[in-house]
Amino acid sequence: MEQDIILKKDGVALVRKRLKGILTPLGFRTHPTSKGVFVRIRDEFIDEVSLRTDGYHLEPVFSIFYRPAPFTALCADEGSLWRLAQKDITTQLRWDCEIPDQGGSYYYKPEHFEEVWQDVVYVWENYVFPKMEEMTVTHFLSLLAEPNPYDREFFRPHEIIRFIKPSFMCVHAAAVYGVGMWKQGKYDEGMPYLTFAQYSYRQWIAGHEPEKNHFYQTHIRILELLDDLVSLWAKKEENWMDTAFMRIRQVTVNWTEYML
Repeated sequence: MEQDIILKKDGVALVRKRLKGILTPLGFRTHPTSKGVFVRIRDEFIDEVSLRTDGYHLEPVFSIFYRPAPFTALCADEGSLWRLAQKDITTQLRWDCEIPDQGGSYYYKPEHFEEVWQDVVYVWENYVFPKMEEMTVTHFLSLLAEPNPYDREFFRPHEIIRFIKPSFMCVHAAAVYGVGMWKQGKYDEGMPYLTFAQYSYRQWIAGHEPEKNHFYQTHIRILELLDDLVSLWAKKEENWMDTAFMRIRQVTVNWTEYML
């Protein structure tokens, strides 16, 4: 490799190595099934740091999952995060590739590479990690259901829950919200979300050929959970609440099987 450039593949490896160095002391470990992804497992949350590396991209992705229902995440919105931190940083928090005029491998200029890295570390230490530490279950769930101003919240869901003309990303959030309500003992409040998600997952599965890949099988597992919870509610047999908590606890323990 020439001394005045950093090839993209080397830049990706270097950023991952550096991330490991700053994340490991904070309790992050390599994701058990996803190479290059770092996770911190807590009682209620899964904190995740990954990299988007496709095409021209090299940028960090910061996410928080609700561990009892890790079907979707709150992700740090790049634009909102930049607006909050812009007075203290000089880059867009992503590495921009140089493309050789005559073709060849994408690369980064070392000065640009280091400038972005310093900004990413600054934003991580002063904005992202503190927000992960502050997150509560009540606030997490509220962000799934209520729009928030861009100048106040940079962790956001892919879609706010909408029962009218929903997108499928909204369905994941509805399942999480419903499970969250049940975990808090708010069964009446959670049921509309559980049944809405249950119907939508069943429709999605019916429209796809059975597959063995993780994505399809995860949808099956989530639907099985929703079917179990809705059935428990309908029958209300003795100790049904305890059974529901045990079922949700299984998801908390086996969270890798339920993350899309």
